This record gives sequence, C-alpha cells and structure tokens, in this order.
Amino acid sequence: MDNVIHFNTSTQKQRWKAIHYILGNKTFEKLAAMSLIANLVVYMHTKYNMDNVHLANAFNMWSGFTNVLPLLGAFIADTYLGRFHTIVFGTGALLLGMGIMALTAGMPRLRPSSCIDKSNCPRPQSWQLAILPGLDTRTEEGRAQLESFCNWWYFLFSWLLGFVIPTCCLALSFTIFLLGRNTYICVKPNGSIFAEMAKVIIAAYRKNHSTKGQPSPQSFYDPLIIESEDSETHRTMLGYTDTFKFLDKAAAITDPSELDNQGKPKNGWILCSLQQVEELKCMIGVLPVWLSGIRCFLAMTQMSSFGILQAIQMKRLVGPHFQIPPAWMGLKPMIALSTWTCIYEGVYVPLMQKRAKKNKRLTMEQRIMIGIVMAILCMMSPITMALLVPKFALSGWIEAFAAIAMMESLTTQCPESMKTFGGAVFFLGLSLASYLSTILVSIIYKVTGLNGKFPRLDGNDLNKNRLDFFYFTIAALSALNLLYFYVFARRYLRYSEPQKS
Repeated sequence: MDNVIHFNTSTQKQRWKAIHYILGNKTFEKLAAMSLIANLVVYMHTKYNMDNVHLANAFNMWSGFTNVLPLLGAFIADTYLGRFHTIVFGTGALLLGMGIMALTAGMPRLRPSSCIDKSNCPRPQSWQLAILPGLDTRTEEGRAQLESFCNWWYFLFSWLLGFVIPTCCLALSFTIFLLGRNTYICVKPNGSIFAEMAKVIIAAYRKNHSTKGQPSPQSFYDPLIIESEDSETHRTMLGYTDTFKFLDKAAAITDPSELDNQGKPKNGWILCSLQQVEELKCMIGVLPVWLSGIRCFLAMTQMSSFGILQAIQMKRLVGPHFQIPPAWMGLKPMIALSTWTCIYEGVYVPLMQKRAKKNKRLTMEQRIMIGIVMAILCMMSPITMALLVPKFALSGWIEAFAAIAMMESLTTQCPESMKTFGGAVFFLGLSLASYLSTILVSIIYKVTGLNGKFPRLDGNDLNKNRLDFFYFTIAALSALNLLYFYVFARRYLRYSEPQKS
C-alpha cells in the first residue's frame, strides 16, 4: 500500500520550476565534463608524453576514482550536509580541479618538456602527475523524476583555451544551480542509508542463528509512519514481499522485551522495521541488473581511451587543409545520445501515444537489451576514420539505452530514502567498469608479451599492437553479458518497475 502525500498546486509549480534550473545546470556541467574527457586523453598523450597502455590505465583509474566519489557524497549528504550543500561543495571541488587543468595548460613548467623525437620523450615527474588529475565530484541531485526527465538529464551535457572554456561552462552551471536555490525543496539529513542496511543485515544474521523457522507476517515490526499534509516530502510505504526471505527475521519480534514502553525497538541492531527490510530487498533486487550494466559499460569506456588514441593515429584530413581534431571524436557519443533522445521524446513517444492512446515507451528490459547489443557492435575494429565515427556513435547509444535505463531503475524506482544512494551506486558501476578495463589491459599487456608469441599491447603503434584482438575480447565478454542478462538478470527488473497505485 502506497502512502503518498499530494502536493498543492503552488508546490507542484515550484518543483517543476526547480527542474528548469537543474536541467540548465546539467547542460553546462555536462558540456564541461564532456569537453574535459574529450581533451584529456589527447592532452596526456601529446603534452605528458604517455604511451598508449599507461595512458589508458591512467585514464581508467582517474575515471574510476571520480565515479566512486558519489558514494562518499551520498553518505555526507544523507548524514551531515544535506543534498544541496553537498552539491555546492562537490561542484566547487570540480571547479577547482578544472581550474588546475587549465593552469597546467598555461604554464609549461607544470608539464614535461616536449619530445625531441619519437624515441626521446621525457617522462612526467611524479609531482607533475599529481597535479594533472582534476577532481570530478559528482553527486546525486536527488528527487529524480520520471523516465522523460532521465532522458533529458542525459541529453543536456589552443590547450589553454580548450580547458578554460569547459571551466567557464562549469562556472556558469554552478551559477545557474545557485540561482534556483529558492525553488528547491531542501530536505534535512536524516541519517545514512548505509547504517540502515547494515542494521538489517546484522539483525537478520543474529536471528537466523538464534531462532528456527520462518516468521509470519503478523510478527513483523511494522509501525505506521504518519506525515503531516503540508509536508514537502513523502515516503512510499513498501508492502511485504516474499523474496530474499533470509532478511525477514530482522523485522520479526521474537521476544516482547525487544520493544520499549512506547512500542519502539530498544536496539536497532536487533530489531528493524519491515520498511527497512523491504528497502534493502529493493536494492538487492536491482543488483543483478546493475552487474550486467558494469559489463555493458566496459565497452563504452574503451572509446574515451583507446578510441581517442585511434583517432590520433589515423589520417584525419578533410580536403587539402583541414584536419579533424582527435578530441572532436569524444563528442560524437554525446551527439548520438542527444539525437536519439530528441527522436525518442519528440517523435517516437508522441506517435505511439497517438496510435495507442496511451503512454507507450520502451521497457527497461528492451532498452538494456538494446544497449548490450550496442556494446557488442561497438567493439568492431575500424581501420578508417569513416568507420570510427559510427563506433563512437554506438558508444553514445549504449548510454542512451542501457545507462539511462540503469540510472532510472536505481533512482526513480527506489524508495525516497534510497534515491541518493541509488544514484551513487549507478556511478559506482561506471567506476568498476573503468577499474575492470584497467585490469584487462594489464593482464593482456603481460600475456601478449610472453615469449613473443602474440602481438604485444604496447608502444604507440596501434596497428602493430593488434588492438582489434583486445576489442574482440571485450566483444566476447559483452556477448556473454547478453546471455547472462537474458537468462538471469532480467527477471529481477520486476522489482524496479514502477508500482501501480
């Protein structure tokens, strides 16, 4: 049974006004982030003299680190600062990091000296590498809306000049966010979901060892949560589900002494509410799909590293004088994603509504399946610049289908108290995909160098390296991921689909 507080008209208008500020903020934040990512690989290769393997690993480690930070941001937001102030401090850190990137571009002494020739390139010193990575502290804005908002949220995203412009875009993004301050509903921090989940796990573990048999639903501690009608937030009450029953004992009252005189648990690590148990079940239920997403993102991450390196090495002349900048290729995924979003939201959905007289959209399962297929196709090994363009476009469509569906299942379909955590888990998946890519590159780098039997994934000539072998390995893993999702993971999507009221 859902206990939803209906908002009055003025509050609803204020909420949608806030969405405009958030979308404006995300437009320039995404533009700044994509510009940084598009330039970073080329910058490290040409100005920091890093070879392909070490550059790819360094980029993946940086990407993994920045995408794992939202977990820390979620903890700080829920426990101490609240979401608004966490976003303010996180964006400030990102702005500082991008400013440092622009500083390295404007001050040659912060970089290694230029190569004398291909065989004589000075390596960057440790302190120079320490300055290089910009901070990208992304945090969940909270209050995620419907699938449409998720789609539009993703849609709206000299070297000195190349880094100054993104920094200015980020500063504008930060300004737009602050201008909308009075329209946001700032919820006070009410404790971390990490502690709540830990309590359920510990309580279930204790009682599974001390009691026998399965408790009946009548024995669960299920207090009624009453909220005032003028409350600016609402909490969806989750009913009992018969999945993951090993957690049920955490909410079972096995001894009346577990409650105090007011009927509340004396110890939250021994007795939890049914709501706490069901919230943890909800998160566990989306983990199989999340794991599928990590392997799907693995193909996507290659385009930001090896894909850009391919563009650097290929002939990029258009006509007698103009040469396509390699960093431009990094913008192709966002262009492809934006194009699909416009077609989907502006053409496909209205057309289906007109034909079927109802809101007919692609399901999460369909979108994730399409995204995984795109990941397989993305790992085709192109040999010309013309074939590299669709490769980057396929990378953008992985985001358009799989990534947005993953984000939607982890945020919009989670209980209100877990939305920040769900958004952080999404970025954790991107982080793990980057670390997994680093591990694969390192393993293949060592294996291909054994006894000279295989072309070594080393040096700066990708043709001699046989990068296509590496791509085929990723494609094979993506094919196994498609089988895993179809046979096993997709059945868990029913836990993340919207509940009918």
